[in-house]
Parts: sequence; C-alpha cells; structure tokens
Amino acid sequence: MSRKPRKHRSEAQKRHIAMLHTSRSDPIAYQAASLEDMSKTIYQQKKQIHAAEADAEQSKKVLVGTENQVARLQEKLSSKQSTITDLSNALESKEEELQKSTTHCSELNERITSLQRGVHRLRMRCDRAEETRSHAVEKAVDRVRKRFETVNTRTVKRPDGRIEDWVRDLVVELVSLDGVPTEKVPQVIERVRHSLIAGDGGSEPDSNAQKQTISDRSVRQILVEAYVKAFLCAGELFHRAPSWTASGDGTSCKGVSIGSCFSTFPPVPFEQNVVGVTAGVPFRQFLASTREVNHKSSTQLGNWLTLFNDIVKIHNDSPSGRESPMTADEIVHKLTGYTGDHAADQKKLAKDLRKQKHEAVVRFHGIGAMSSRPSEEVEAVMTEKLMDVLGGMGGWEGWEVAT
Repeated sequence: MSRKPRKHRSEAQKRHIAMLHTSRSDPIAYQAASLEDMSKTIYQQKKQIHAAEADAEQSKKVLVGTENQVARLQEKLSSKQSTITDLSNALESKEEELQKSTTHCSELNERITSLQRGVHRLRMRCDRAEETRSHAVEKAVDRVRKRFETVNTRTVKRPDGRIEDWVRDLVVELVSLDGVPTEKVPQVIERVRHSLIAGDGGSEPDSNAQKQTISDRSVRQILVEAYVKAFLCAGELFHRAPSWTASGDGTSCKGVSIGSCFSTFPPVPFEQNVVGVTAGVPFRQFLASTREVNHKSSTQLGNWLTLFNDIVKIHNDSPSGRESPMTADEIVHKLTGYTGDHAADQKKLAKDLRKQKHEAVVRFHGIGAMSSRPSEEVEAVMTEKLMDVLGGMGGWEGWEVAT
C-alpha cells in the first residue's frame, strides 16, 4: 500500500511540531519557548489595546467635533429661522407698499386722464382762438373809431349802460395820481361833468335819460381793468425786450411801508416804430407799488418775485401770451442790474437779485436743453431722478409724509 503524500505545513504547524519534539527532549526549553510565545502574544495584545485606546481617543475627538458641528448647525438654523422671519416681515411690508403704490398709480392714472381731458379742452380753445381774436380785434377797432368820431363829455354812461372811456381814464388818474379815495371818485366825476356842461353852456340831459352816475363797484372794476392793462403792457415789454434794469425805493406813510418798482428798458432802434416809445432813448416803465410789513431785503425780494409771477400769469392768460408764453425765470434771466439808494437793505436786495438771476439762468438753459432733447430721453432721465429721490425718502410713503 502506497503512502499518501504529505500536505504542505504552515510555519505555525512546523513550529508547533518542533516545540513538541523539543518538549519531549528538553522540557525547560519547551517552557521557555512557551513563555516567549506568551510574551509575544501579550505584547501583541498590548499593542492592540493601545491601538484600541488611540482609536477610542480619536473617536472621542471626532465625537466632540461632531457635537460642536451640530451646535454650530443649530445656531445657523436658528439664525436662518430668524432671517426667514425677517424676510417674511419684509415681504409683508413690501406687499403693503406695493398695495399703496398700486393705489397711488391708480390715482395718477386718474390725474393723467383728467389732464388729458384738460389738454383736449385747451386744444379746442386754441382752434377757436383765431376766430375769437378776430372778433375781438373787430370790436376794438370799432370802439376806437366811434370814440374818435364823437366824444361826449356830458354823459358818464352810454345808452347801453357802458361807462364812457373818458370816465375810465379819469378814474385811474384820480386814484393813481391824485390819491383820491375810491369812495369819493363818483362825487368828483359828477362835479367834473357838471363843470364841463356849464363850460359848454349846455344843460342836463332830460329826466328820462339814464342816470349819469357811477357806483363804487364800477370804480373798483375800472381800477382792476387798469391794473390788468398795465400788467399786460409790462408783460409785452419783458417778453420782447432783450434785457432790462430794475430800480426801486421805499418810504413810510402813516406807519405803512410802501415800496416802488420801476423797470428801464434799452433804447428802441430808430427803424422800429413803437407807439408811445421814443426811438434811441431808454424807456422807463413804472411796474407797481407794494405795501411791505418791513424794510428787510427778503421782504422786498419776495415782493419783486410775486410781481413777476403776477405779470407772467396775466400775460400768459392773454391771447398774445397763449401764442407765446413766458415764465418768471425769463424775466429774471434778462435782468442786468438793480439801482437803488445807499441803504444796506438795497445793497442786500441787489445781491439777492443777482443770486436769483444765477438760479434763473441755470433753470432757463436747463429747460432749453431739455426741450432740445427727445421726449423719451427726457422722460427716462426724469423717471430715474424721481426713483432716486423716492429711494432717499423711503418710497412713496416718505413722499406722502414730506408733501
């Protein structure tokens, strides 16, 4: 019977077999080898224990780091939640602002619709302006023709109830030049009429004729018409003249401060025939007298600016002004200087007028530059500036509070 081939033995098996042979031959060596193996085993176990302890320490560090990370994540989560709350509040606030802006836009749309209707009405008036102006010119020509055909100083009123032109001129002269109180003007005119009748050797009209007197209300109305006429003339002068010089002075009468405003315009060229103006001579025009609460330069400046605005308003309401309107900045822009006395308030007023002219020049040229630009570009710039202003004021809510 053949022997089975031996299987391959491992090193441990070989060592174990060698130890068995040694234990049989030398028990002491066997025990020493066993102790050595046990020492190695203990050493390996200690190494494993140290490695396990190191792993445990590392695990503790990882656990601490994980806990710290979890704490940080919790803090971030809390901050995120507070941020979400703030964003929710901000969103609600923006929704409220959006609602207000929507309401404001609706109001603006209504205003735009109203303005468009006003523009339509003005266009219709402009279409009828030519016919109205022609009719007014015909009436004025007819009135002047009749006035120069016959001037009747015996009557105060015409048969149709209108006051005679000579009475109107006399009312203005009595009040403005002679200082007659308005309530005394009818009596003065009546006496003048009687004296004219007596001088002509005539007699009173018959008793059935219309009563030849005027009322206080008519006197006040005549003065208002003269005021408007004077401002219309001043507006035409300011609008047509290339430049002008302001002058004025003040005084006190019965405890009331009164200021006067004059304007001087350059000489009219000889080739231009202007009624009432001498060619080659500077033309001086009285503008108005104002009652002032004090003599401060700021008060006088305010009166001058108010005067300019009144002249502009009356001029622009006239047919000529509707064709060629002007602004108060145009009047100030043409101002070349101010002449007054040596008082300190007049010097300060001249400086204030110079400052007003500088601002008016900036606005005047700015408006000219805007009018030369396309409307889309101007609208875009104005919208951008409006948004910047609204942003600085806190939106429409701040705008409403400020206005």
